[in-house]
Amino acid sequence: MALDDYRLPVLVSKSSVPLVGPIMDWLRSKIHELVVFYVNQSATRQVSASNHLLKALSLMAQEMEETDDTSV
Repeated sequence: MALDDYRLPVLVSKSSVPLVGPIMDWLRSKIHELVVFYVNQSATRQVSASNHLLKALSLMAQEMEETDDTSV
């Protein structure tokens, strides 16, 4: 439940340089968008792997409970 909102927003601060500032802002925002894209891709894969791991652990726990119940 805590991993429902795992995607990162693109946040870039504005430059105060008069003539070159807008170009620097555009370049920084494009680089930041690229980095955030790959971080979000990695986070998506990590969430998927975590979900699979939790499902596997849950199934193992259920099987262990069933074998403990039948042995008693």
